Amino acid sequence: MCAGEWVNYSRHMSTEPRILPSEWTGTSTEVSWGLVFGENHPKFETHGQLDPSMHTGTEDITLRIISQVGRAVEIVFETHSGKIGAIGLLSHDGRRLEVTGPLGHATYLIDGNTMTGTSNYKVNGSGGASDEYGVGMAELTARL
Repeated sequence: MCAGEWVNYSRHMSTEPRILPSEWTGTSTEVSWGLVFGENHPKFETHGQLDPSMHTGTEDITLRIISQVGRAVEIVFETHSGKIGAIGLLSHDGRRLEVTGPLGHATYLIDGNTMTGTSNYKVNGSGGASDEYGVGMAELTARL
């Protein structure tokens, strides 16, 4: 190699994406303003105008990888409230998963068979942005 010659080392690295386990289970803790999920509001329907205040809670959650094509994934989140779909993109090194869906965005950090993440929720209705929003933190373990 000559001085000043640029070498693309990335082509020498593995380009095969990590294949994620198909099921992750754990808990999610949320705090929200006006987002009311639960037995009274099935299928993640919200009725924040009925209770415009802060809500907190912890619930069991399952993250299912429905399909993975390279680094792209299709996901379903399941809780006692119901199921909601999302899509995600795995980082090149397989250690971060960025997810988006109808309710918001999440970032998950993957360390072996554990995944921890944060979610940001913002519900938009037919009239545009609403006053319903929230954040959550999840801790999940792969079911092997």
